[in-house]
Amino acid sequence: MVVQSVLIIGAGAGGLAAIKTCLEEGLEPTCFEMKPDIGGLWLLDESFERDAWRRQTLITNTSREMTGFSDFPFPRDAPPS
Repeated sequence: MVVQSVLIIGAGAGGLAAIKTCLEEGLEPTCFEMKPDIGGLWLLDESFERDAWRRQTLITNTSREMTGFSDFPFPRDAPPS
């Protein structure tokens, strides 16, 4: 059986969800990310000029239940949005 390859651009929230779904469906994802780590908008990296204005106190504007995955939920002690 030939496994289909899928290219995913960006390892932010959407890219990570796409990788997870591909793996669940038996596909072979490859992800390209320009930053040194995963996280997209949630990865604060002062070496990237566009990130310099952000602060370490970012909060999500969605609930823990909507933002987490069923098999990887937000921690119970995470503050509600």
